[in-house]
Amino acid sequence: MRAYMTGALQPASLSSLLLRIGDGRLPYVEVPDTILIPEKLGTCVEKLHELKERVYPDLNLNGKHPDRLDGRAIVSSLNSNANKLNNWLMADFPGQEKFYKSIDNTVDEDDAVKYPTEFLNSMELSGMPSHSLKVKVGCPIMILRSLDPPKTTNGTRCVVTRLYDNLIEAMITVGPYKGQTVLIPRIPLMPSDNGLAFAFRGLQFPVRP
Repeated sequence: MRAYMTGALQPASLSSLLLRIGDGRLPYVEVPDTILIPEKLGTCVEKLHELKERVYPDLNLNGKHPDRLDGRAIVSSLNSNANKLNNWLMADFPGQEKFYKSIDNTVDEDDAVKYPTEFLNSMELSGMPSHSLKVKVGCPIMILRSLDPPKTTNGTRCVVTRLYDNLIEAMITVGPYKGQTVLIPRIPLMPSDNGLAFAFRGLQFPVRP
């Protein structure tokens, strides 16, 4: 559906390929649990530096022009890897960094003794922002919660326009609301399915760079 909505070329072929990958119907290569990505799907690189230059070339210059970042993203299956890539790219992005740290706690007060704040801060959970969020004016971000549907939903891509202590101002860069300004506050967040033995809650901006 995302392929159809964004006007991707041959969305039916892409959908069919993704289904074959998900069903395990593509042949394995020599490395266990590894498949060979069809050449028409993209270009393979051997080093992270090459990946950065292909997706975000001349970031110190192009980062000043949000329109040049449209349609570009590096996707990772693990939050820990995504954080490393984000920090690496953010260092090349022009402008002054601003840090926002979440306030994390257990829902049940009795669990606070078992799971100290330092442990909660270190967790990287699916669909949750990082404890330490680092952003710059002009950098692209993705909203992780439906704040004001249909204008801003989970997955809405924006670019930061202003940074305040308790508010992020951003401009939507894709979709029917492209160009509109949104205000993103800190909100209480709970992972929908974290597999933990305790209930966890964090107060943070619902975004990821």
